[in-house]
Amino acid sequence: MSKILVYKFGARYPSAESRALLLAQMRMGHEYYNHLVEMENARRKAAQRSCRSYS
Repeated sequence: MSKILVYKFGARYPSAESRALLLAQMRMGHEYYNHLVEMENARRKAAQRSCRSYS
């Protein structure tokens, strides 16, 4: 009969300071993404206005 090996991987729960840094970094990432989306939406609206002015 063969042995079955079970591996368990994971990370320890971060300290309060590390958790605060992690959450701040994630918030900045979300804000950056939202800013990129706002810029893309503005670009598309400007392109639509430009196309409408020629039709």
